[in-house]
Amino acid sequence: MNHERLSKLLFPILLWGSLLAVAPRFYAVGTNVVTKTYAFAAMRLGNRQTPYVAPSGERDWFKYSPLFGLAYRPFAALSPFTQAVSWAALNILFFWCGIRCWLTRKSSWVILFALLGASAELNISLLYQQVNALLIGIVLIALAAYRDQKFRTAGALLAIATNFKIVPVLFFLGLAPFGPTLFLGAFIFSSLLLLALPALWLSPSINWALHQTWLSILMKDAASPGLLDVQTVFSAWGLPSLGSFLRWFVLGGTLVLLWLRTRWNLKWEPWIALGSLCILLFSPRTESPTFVLMAPVYVLLCAYASTLPSSFRAALLGSLGLAFLTITFAYTDLAFFPAWPSHPPFSSKTIGSLQLWVVLAGMQVALSRRFSRP
Repeated sequence: MNHERLSKLLFPILLWGSLLAVAPRFYAVGTNVVTKTYAFAAMRLGNRQTPYVAPSGERDWFKYSPLFGLAYRPFAALSPFTQAVSWAALNILFFWCGIRCWLTRKSSWVILFALLGASAELNISLLYQQVNALLIGIVLIALAAYRDQKFRTAGALLAIATNFKIVPVLFFLGLAPFGPTLFLGAFIFSSLLLLALPALWLSPSINWALHQTWLSILMKDAASPGLLDVQTVFSAWGLPSLGSFLRWFVLGGTLVLLWLRTRWNLKWEPWIALGSLCILLFSPRTESPTFVLMAPVYVLLCAYASTLPSSFRAALLGSLGLAFLTITFAYTDLAFFPAWPSHPPFSSKTIGSLQLWVVLAGMQVALSRRFSRP
C-alpha cells in the first residue's frame, strides 16, 4: 500500500468516520458524567476555587491536574452537544495523528484490519468522553519525535501527557536511564513549567495548594481497590497471591525489556505495545474504556508482524487476534458470543491483555537470543 495514498485517502476517512460514529449519540445525550466533571472543574478553577470537591449530582471526583482543568475551559463554555462533539474531535485528531506517525511507507493491506480494530476500540472510549485517546496521540507523537532524534519535542510532549494523567510516565521511565541529556532536560524543564503555569491565573499560593490536594487524591486513588488490573481480577477469582505476583512481574519485566531496547535492538512497535499492556495490567484505575490503549497496539503489532520470521509472525498474529476478540469484539454489537468470564465484568479484557503481554515479552527474549548468536 502506498503511504501517500494511505495518508491522503484513509486518514480523512478515519477522522470523519470516528466522529460521525459518535455524533448521533452525543446529539441525543449531550455531555456525560466525565465531561460534566471536567466542565465543573474548569468553572471552579476559572473562579479560582478548588475543583477537588466531593461528587454530587451527575459528576464524579476530578482527578486531573489544575492545568488540565484550566485547559478545558473553552469546552466548558459550549452547549452540551457542541462540547461533546468538540471534545471528541480533539481526541480523534490527536489519536489518528499519533497513529499516522507510526505507519510505514509501505504497509500491507492487512493493516486495514488493524485500523478497523483500532477504530472499534476508539469508538468505545469516545462514547465515554474520556481523555485517553488524546493522551495516546500525544504519547505516540512524542515517541515518534524521540525516534527521529527530536529530543526536546519528545521530552516536552511526554511532560504534557504526564501532567494530564500520570500513567504515561512509564514511557519516560523506559527511556530515561539511557536517554540523552537533552531529552531528560526537556522533560524536567517542561514538567516544572507545566506545574507553574496555572499560577499565572490562580496565584502561586493557590496553585501550590491545589497541586498538594491533587497529589493526595492520586495517592489515595492508587491505594484504593482496583477495577480491572490483573491483581484485582485474579483476587476476584480467589487467587490474590497469583494476581499480586503477576502485577509486579509484568511491571518489572516490562521495565527490563524497555531498558534493553538499545542493547537487544528491539523495534519501537513491540516496545510501545509492551508499555501500553503494562499500564493496563498494572494500573488499579484500569477500567473498560481504558482499553483504548489497545487501539494503537493492534496497528503497531500488525505492522511489526510483517517483519518477523514466519513462525513468530503466526504466533503474534494469533495472539493479537485472540486479544481483539476478548478485548474489543466481544463488547461490540457484532459479537456472536458472550464475553467470558463475566465476573468481574469486562475481565476478559484483562485476560486478553495478559496473554498478549506474555506472548510478546517471550518473543522479544527469544528473538534477542536468536539474533545474538554468532
